[in-house]
Amino acid sequence: MTFSRTRVLAAAGELLLEQGRATSMSEVCRRAGVSNGSLFHHFPTRDALVTAVYVHVVEEYQAHLLAAIGTDVTAAHGIRAIVRTHYDWVSAHPDDARLLVELRGEVKDTSHSDDEEPWAAANRRTFATLASWVKERVDAGDMAPMPFQVWATLVLTPLLALPNDDHTIATLSEALVRAVTVP
Repeated sequence: MTFSRTRVLAAAGELLLEQGRATSMSEVCRRAGVSNGSLFHHFPTRDALVTAVYVHVVEEYQAHLLAAIGTDVTAAHGIRAIVRTHYDWVSAHPDDARLLVELRGEVKDTSHSDDEEPWAAANRRTFATLASWVKERVDAGDMAPMPFQVWATLVLTPLLALPNDDHTIATLSEALVRAVTVP
C-alpha cells in the first residue's frame, strides 16, 4: 500500500484518542497500513507525528471558520455564521474537536524556532484573514472599531466553553452581535 499522509494522520488521531500517550509508532503503521520506514521518513519522531495530527486538525477547523464569513457579509451575519459554524463543526467532528483539546498540551515543536509554536503559521493566516474582515466591516460602518485582540477575545473565546444547543447558540450569537456591531 502506498503512503498516504491523510490515512496516517487519521490513524494516528484515532489511536491518540483511544490510547493517549501510550500510542506507539508501530501501532500507527499497522492501523494506517504503511511501513515503518515510510512512516519514519515522513515523521521522524512520535512528537513530529502528534504535532502533524494537531496542526492538520487546527487547519481543518480554521478553514471551516473562515468559510463562514465568506465575502461581503454584514458584521451581524458574519458573527452569527462564525458561532453556528463552530458548533456545527464540533458536532460533525467530535473526535477532531477532542483532539484539539487533548493534544494541545502534548504537541511539541519539531520544525520551528524556539519562539514559535507549530500551529503559529495557521493561526497567523487565520487571524490575518479575520482581522481583514473585521477591518472591512468597521470601514463599512457595521462593526464597532476595537483592537482585533479585543474582538477575537469577545467572539472566539466563548465558543470554547459553552454547550452546543440551539438556545445557547442563538443567545451567544445575539450577545456577540450586540457586543461588536454598530446598531
